[in-house]
Amino acid sequence: TSSGDITEKTYQASYTLGQFSAGVAIRDLDDETITTEKSGSTAFAVSYAVNDQISVSYEDRTTEKDGSAKDEETRAFSVGYNLGGLAIVANIGEIENIGGATGNGDAFQLRTVYKF
Repeated sequence: TSSGDITEKTYQASYTLGQFSAGVAIRDLDDETITTEKSGSTAFAVSYAVNDQISVSYEDRTTEKDGSAKDEETRAFSVGYNLGGLAIVANIGEIENIGGATGNGDAFQLRTVYKF
């Protein structure tokens, strides 16, 4: 086991104009605690507030990892419904090159978000 450091840098920017929002995030990770491993991801997302209760969004993320044959690519759509103190969010996504290897998958998530 190495006694190195973990260095992570994240840069984010977002902008909202009326009912539209857009954002980008860039993350770099340098992990020297186990081995010298470098990875990073770039993501962008856009969302639209249909009204006070419903919003829809799309996210696209690419993750790179040293030593991986391919970049992992994720695309996801979300729909959220706001009930005041509770929100219900449904996500459906597609992942290519899972973990940087050859392999694809689909994901579905239904969750609740509580607000106090």
